[in-house]
Amino acid sequence: MSTLRQGMTPFQKQYCLKLTEKIEKHPISEPFRDQSNNNNNTDFQFSSLKIKENVDLVTIKKRLSEGHYKCINDWGKDVRLIWSNAQQYYPADMPIHVMAQDLSEWFEKKWLDYPRTKEEQWAKKLKKVQTLISALNESFPIDNAFIPEKEETKKDSNEKK
Repeated sequence: MSTLRQGMTPFQKQYCLKLTEKIEKHPISEPFRDQSNNNNNTDFQFSSLKIKENVDLVTIKKRLSEGHYKCINDWGKDVRLIWSNAQQYYPADMPIHVMAQDLSEWFEKKWLDYPRTKEEQWAKKLKKVQTLISALNESFPIDNAFIPEKEETKKDSNEKK
């Protein structure tokens, strides 16, 4: 008999919050942050009539903090819904459509790299650091480098003669 987990793990919730905040800080995410600020915009009101479930980044953060999502996939569906709503409503030649498409691609790259556990997250960070150290090590100019002897070493060798 399997037990059904209620809600996300604290690690998953923290990861989702951090990634949602990264999306919010992205330079082209402004139109997707808080739809309630657009209430005076007739274009937005019209889009709300055409879109069955309107969601924005503020709503997603609120749902995360309230424990609304049963799993990380539910959160991912809501994030994807933001982009698909914009792409559904706005024509492909409009900037907001292109912005949604770009953010969608950015999100999917992050989604694929999602660490499932703290240990996996640690291992990914370690691998990144190892790669950086390896690149630095390989770029060290030891083959062509001139390393002068210290003065003390020269004096010691002259005294022995």
